[in-house]
Amino acid sequence: EEFRRRREGLWFMNNGEAVYLTPAHYMGLMWNEMIETGGYKEFRMAQANMYYFAKACLVDPRSVGFFFTKGRRTGFTEMALDHIVDDSTSTKNKKYGITSKTGDDAIVAFTKYSYIIQNLPFFFQPVVKGKIDDIKKMFFGKPSDNTKANKKIKDTSTNDYLNTLIDYRATTTLAYDSVAMKMYLGDEAGKWEKPNNYVDHWSNVKPTMVQGGRVVGKAFIGSTLNPKDKGG
Repeated sequence: EEFRRRREGLWFMNNGEAVYLTPAHYMGLMWNEMIETGGYKEFRMAQANMYYFAKACLVDPRSVGFFFTKGRRTGFTEMALDHIVDDSTSTKNKKYGITSKTGDDAIVAFTKYSYIIQNLPFFFQPVVKGKIDDIKKMFFGKPSDNTKANKKIKDTSTNDYLNTLIDYRATTTLAYDSVAMKMYLGDEAGKWEKPNNYVDHWSNVKPTMVQGGRVVGKAFIGSTLNPKDKGG
C-alpha cells in the first residue's frame, strides 16, 4: 500500500477540502525524516504548491527543470531532496548530483539526503555498497563479498541492484561537466562568488540532461538573492 501511495500520491481531506499530495510530497511528510529536528515535515499548502509545480516540470517533456527564487525557510531544499530520494531509491543505473554556494554547504545538503536514506523503513531502503553513512557519496549497489564461498560461486552479476550513485561536488564552474545526471540540485545557486560563475556552470550541466533533443534529466535550482557582486 505504501509503494502504491508513493507511486500515485494521495488525496486527503484538509478541513473539509480534498487536497492532493504528489508522490514526493507524500514521501516527505510520511517517511523522510529531517536531520534538523529528527522528525517529519508538517503539511503546508504553500509547500504543496511547490510540489505541484515541481511535478509539472517533471512530467513536461520540454522542461529540464526550474529556477526558484525564494525567501528563507520556504522548504525548497527539502522539497528537492524529497524528489531525489524518491527517484534515486527506485531507479537503476543513474547519477544524481548536488552543488551549493560553497563546498561546505553542499556537504550539508548531501548530509540531509544521507540522513533521510539512513532512516527510511527497511522496505524503501535500497542495498548500499560501502558505508551507508559515507560523507562523500552513496552508491546503491552490490556489496563486496570476499568470502571463499562467494569466490567459488564467481557471481559478479549486479542486475539485482540499482547501481545508482548520489554525490556532491565542490563549488566550481566545471562541477559535473560532462556528467549525465537524472536529477541535480543546485542549492543557493544565486550565491556563488567569483571567480566561479553559476551561469557558466549551468551551461556545462544542462547539455548533459538533453540527449538527441530529448530531455533525460531534471534540475532543481533555487536560491535566496545575494547582491550582484556576491553571486546574485
